[in-house]
Amino acid sequence: MLSLESLNRLPVIIVLPSSDAHDVLVELHQQIRNIIPSEDVCTMFRMDNTNQDGSFINEYIRKEKINNKLAKNIKVVYTLENKVPKPLINADFDPMSIIVYSSHSSVYSIRKILGCFEDKDLIVHYSTKNSKSSNYFFDRNIETINVNM
Repeated sequence: MLSLESLNRLPVIIVLPSSDAHDVLVELHQQIRNIIPSEDVCTMFRMDNTNQDGSFINEYIRKEKINNKLAKNIKVVYTLENKVPKPLINADFDPMSIIVYSSHSSVYSIRKILGCFEDKDLIVHYSTKNSKSSNYFFDRNIETINVNM
């Protein structure tokens, strides 16, 4: 996030995988909460409270105060890969970059949200697996950075 901020590439949309949204949201927000104030963060989704994961993530969003309304001052927007929130499309909000966090490399599931922001020139697809489908989907060369941890 510091890199995006120093490159003047904020605001950013962070697309989370719906299958493990809670864990990814907590991990990412823990990394940025000392950099980006909570009033500059918007979470565009809630989970169903009928299961334990849903109630945990909703409580985390409320507790961390990242349930702000989408506005021009927002620097980070969290959304899910399988939904394109209408307020995100209708708002006067123009992201400078998009980060897609996917543990399953499912390019197919994120095509709707990327289609809404196809004019963006910085899309980072973070995945724990190598994906050949992204080259096919985007029909262009994609640079892959392998990180050994």
